[in-house]
Amino acid sequence: MSRLLSLLLLLTLGPECRAVPVSLVFSAQSSGGGLGDVSGNELPPGSRVLAGSFDLTPAQVSAAATDQFTLLAAFRSYGSAVIGTFNGTPQNVSGGFSAQVTVDSSVAGGKRIYLWAFNAPSPGEATEHILVSSPAWVMPGFGSLTCEVSQVAAADPAAVFIATRAAGVTSPTLGGLLNRAVPLAHPDESDLDGDGVPALVEWATGSDPAVAGPPPLVYQNGSLSFPRRNGSAGSTTDFTTATLRYVVQTSEDLDDWETFSAAVVGSSSVAPGASGMEVLTLNFPAGQGPARFWRLVVTRR
Repeated sequence: MSRLLSLLLLLTLGPECRAVPVSLVFSAQSSGGGLGDVSGNELPPGSRVLAGSFDLTPAQVSAAATDQFTLLAAFRSYGSAVIGTFNGTPQNVSGGFSAQVTVDSSVAGGKRIYLWAFNAPSPGEATEHILVSSPAWVMPGFGSLTCEVSQVAAADPAAVFIATRAAGVTSPTLGGLLNRAVPLAHPDESDLDGDGVPALVEWATGSDPAVAGPPPLVYQNGSLSFPRRNGSAGSTTDFTTATLRYVVQTSEDLDDWETFSAAVVGSSSVAPGASGMEVLTLNFPAGQGPARFWRLVVTRR
């Protein structure tokens, strides 16, 4: 009987026992691990590096190579570091870094790990990136995992290597070939289609940053409406999703902008033909409609 009770107790506690801390060590500090920009210079101190996993297959990650919108929407970060900092100590050197974080195995166990570096302090400011992953970088259920950029073999078909290496372009800091960034197709603040709407705002409102289109804000019959990503929380004119913040602002002179905070009533409906989108409609109180200038500001959280 006691043996049976022990077995039942083990089965009951088993799932919780598997939620143990796992150490994730990630770095670019060995020869061949140096990180650089498109021009062949090492990434400067303060450039951001993320370690995490994707809700995408490695093939899908590679296919989205320069599309940070698709990648960030499917990314889960487990740790962050900056170029020039080694084991928590800033060294003010370019091209390399090292960091260690503790991750819950119940969250990350079995996930493939990616190292994602940007040529700026945050993804939203970046114009270039480096994204690498080895097939051996799978989080264990216990213990530790070490992910070093130099471990990634670009020729391995199972590796993800969104970067370039060129003969003769080496890392002055670490030695070996420099891993050079590739340009993002549409950096957040860019407007390559020339329609006057930043790429991040276009993506956040369901339009294509590569195709010129009308502004997302539409005024009709006393109401202001625009598409947004599903899953918002907050007020009607200042709200967030898991990754974005939307703010409706107004101005009388195009110089001084403020969040519109009057007693506006909002309603949402499914955006036709757009998966994961809805249309927010703002119904203004009498006499407070859009007889001013209006804009939608979108930022990353």
